[in-house]
Amino acid sequence: MLHNKPRKHIGILLLCIIFFTFLIISLVKSENTKSIAPYKHYEENDPNVLFESRLRGQSLKFYTLKNEMDVYLHSIIVMPSIEQEGFLSIEFPRKMLTDKFIKDMFYEKNRNVLNIHPFSDNGIEPILTRDKLILNIHNGVILHLRNDMQFFPKYKTFKSERVAGRVTQVKGNIFYSSDHQVIRRKLSDVYVWWIGPGSETKHGSKLYKQPDGSYVVIMPFDKKTDIPPKYPPKILKD
Repeated sequence: MLHNKPRKHIGILLLCIIFFTFLIISLVKSENTKSIAPYKHYEENDPNVLFESRLRGQSLKFYTLKNEMDVYLHSIIVMPSIEQEGFLSIEFPRKMLTDKFIKDMFYEKNRNVLNIHPFSDNGIEPILTRDKLILNIHNGVILHLRNDMQFFPKYKTFKSERVAGRVTQVKGNIFYSSDHQVIRRKLSDVYVWWIGPGSETKHGSKLYKQPDGSYVVIMPFDKKTDIPPKYPPKILKD
């Protein structure tokens, strides 16, 4: 009998630990748990939910992109999630591109540039022709149209900050914001984000507390199905 008491106390202690662990997890999740992106069927609602942790109470004015519309630098394009149908094609005049960008991206295929330039990121397909740059953007992508690239703010893709691209093909519900002041102030570090499938918490998800006290759920992903594929730069000869 004396030997059973320690085991009994250990069992009670383990039950208490398990109970309080589940209690803490449930309180944390119910209080302020946010999904970092993905969001399922967010396109039926307001795409501002994808940026709420950055905007902190502010919002962007979004429009639905249509054929023949112009898009400008320092704007945000939100494609449908990886589960939804989505495709966008934009054309920029080749004469507005810098010679360095053309050489780095298409002729020399500079690895340092290809690895970090937003136009060569997953889900974005750059095509150069005799007189234009075609930018095909596939589903599962949020693109901040900008003139530089990450870690190299002095790098220039275009000769001017006022360049405009023309939308030539749209499939799916694609959102666009040219709310430049808010974008520059709140999303200055955004280049390309991926929008994965679903909003359900997957097995193996981890909960992280942010400096502002809120929580995000970081979900595991499958490289083959949850993020857009890579598209190498191409040159089309007439």
